[in-house]
Amino acid sequence: MTPSGEELIEFNRATAESTIVATVNFSHNVGNGWEVRRVWYSPPGYWRVEGADGVELVVGPDYVYRPVDGRMERSRATHARSSVGMLPAHLMQPHQILTMYTAWPAPEPPRSIGPTPPGPDAGLLAVAGSVHDGGPRWTIASDVLAKPVRGRPAWAVTIALSNDMGNRAYEWVFDAATGVVIGRNLGSLYGVTEVSDLVVGAPVDPAMFEWAGDCIDATVAAAQRADAAREEERFRDSNGAGNTVERYLDREYGTVLVRTDFTDDDAWVALVDSVNSDRDGLIGAGLPVVDNRRYEGWGVDDFLAAYDRTPRNVVIAGPDAFVHPERLLTYLRITPADVDSTERGTVRIVNADSLALMQANIDVTNMFLYEMTPDADGILRMEWLG
Repeated sequence: MTPSGEELIEFNRATAESTIVATVNFSHNVGNGWEVRRVWYSPPGYWRVEGADGVELVVGPDYVYRPVDGRMERSRATHARSSVGMLPAHLMQPHQILTMYTAWPAPEPPRSIGPTPPGPDAGLLAVAGSVHDGGPRWTIASDVLAKPVRGRPAWAVTIALSNDMGNRAYEWVFDAATGVVIGRNLGSLYGVTEVSDLVVGAPVDPAMFEWAGDCIDATVAAAQRADAAREEERFRDSNGAGNTVERYLDREYGTVLVRTDFTDDDAWVALVDSVNSDRDGLIGAGLPVVDNRRYEGWGVDDFLAAYDRTPRNVVIAGPDAFVHPERLLTYLRITPADVDSTERGTVRIVNADSLALMQANIDVTNMFLYEMTPDADGILRMEWLG
């Protein structure tokens, strides 16, 4: 017999005291493939999430561990059983669908057939917020249909969650045997999540929710990042004087501007200001800068020989950056040789006025470096539209 949507939600709530082990598969665009995470969960709120690159999250009795900037950070854990019904579904992490029972608020109340309640006084606006007393609500918005997920029998239903952030209806798929939510379809904008290898109620080793490796306290790491940010500002204020490329190894910075010609200090200062500063409503490149005679005379081969990981790109400011009318820069891809060998060593000669737009396209993956076509003279030129 086909269950009702309300029965599925209650079935899901009944899993609140169960351990869950599963593989969570998710994709923003299925045509581009799936990302896969192995997940362990134990009440009241312990998690372990592992991806292709290792552990991504550990939530234990006392601490939460997350990798940040290549090292594991530790912060205090809290396990308050508060509803996350106010959190829009598209902002939830994929593994969180395994404990959707924490997110189901009360059902939509029946509509009143009595007199219409008085509205706000004339000249006053109603306060924005939930239209229901008591907070967010849910409404079953479709029939329940049989819909297997990766070979597991399941039931699919569209549920609208209304809260202070609006009313969104998405498809949720409930495992027919356990009641765990094993599927979520948020549409083409936010993607699909599917669960496989589901095991519910089996013992989970408590050691899974601990971290025995090296770690740093999150407050200490935050202070170090603040210090690094101040140091970065100092280097920027000095146009990179004394800076080194090594400072950006294994850090989030994707591209670094490096001076390799030291014949004209004033021209270097003007170049940095031109490419990095916002002008006339247009955003500058905002790149970290390196002004260090250690790199004097360096070319493409020198940077490729010296570096094989982040920063992913180096913008070389050689002689042509100061003597050519268009101030030409060499944009070099240094992607790790074992990760993306087809991109490593890709070079584009770009004029300084185009660097900010070029970098913006690369930062948002709107275009890859190899897709950027130079003009017939070999120089890449780009212009802002609008």
